Amino acid sequence: MPASEINIQRLRWQCRRGLLELDLIFEAFLESGYERLTQEQKEAFQTLLLSSDPDLQRWMMGKEEPEEQQTAELIKLIREAT
Repeated sequence: MPASEINIQRLRWQCRRGLLELDLIFEAFLESGYERLTQEQKEAFQTLLLSSDPDLQRWMMGKEEPEEQQTAELIKLIREAT
């Protein structure tokens, strides 16, 4: 199995969250938008997945914006792609 496929499988597992809404959002993004990201954005996505579910939910639902600009831009990309 190629390294890129192993990485996608690892990301797919990390996209599984405690909240079904987040599962659906991240799975859809992984399928439809992840490959278009730059390498820097892909690394930011992996870091984003380390965030807590409550933070992710507030950011994805637009109730709050992340403090870090790069994270805010990535959240916007994910919202637009899903």
